[in-house]
Amino acid sequence: MKTIQVLDRTFVEYISYSDICAKVKDVAAKMEAELSNTNPLFIVMLNGAFMFAAELMKNFNSPAEISFIKYTSYNGTSSTGEVKQLVGLANDVEGRDVVIIEDIVESGLTMHSLLELLHERNAKSVRLAVLLFKPNCLKYDDIHIDYPVFTISDEFIVGFGLDYNGYGRNYKEIYKIK
Repeated sequence: MKTIQVLDRTFVEYISYSDICAKVKDVAAKMEAELSNTNPLFIVMLNGAFMFAAELMKNFNSPAEISFIKYTSYNGTSSTGEVKQLVGLANDVEGRDVVIIEDIVESGLTMHSLLELLHERNAKSVRLAVLLFKPNCLKYDDIHIDYPVFTISDEFIVGFGLDYNGYGRNYKEIYKIK
């Protein structure tokens, strides 16, 4: 099994790049079937979701707008319990169909904050596209994952955009901590 070293931690391959691409393509097809006539606004959560968003958008072949925001709640391998907005939402979402593209949903703290903001700004609909979903960690009942790519157990993950203290995002596979 392939292993990598990221800072002081060793990780083993968990999900192959070919599996990621195949599943993302399936999710994009489902999204396109549901959203092709709505001109959705895709909001990408930086930094982690950039690779997922790129792969998803390569397979979504209908008119759409894409924007980026940046929130943070992590330090090292655990959540700080506080959400900080680093790059805010610049788009008007009133009356729009919005799809949030997120790398991972664990406790749901960050997503809960963003959902509140989008509802306050009168988005017509809000859907979530999530690369990795940890249902056993979710602490908010108002979070529904419309487009999950992978459902995983409580593993610490790097690769395909996800990091450990800023490192490891560049790997095309997904790795779990050893």
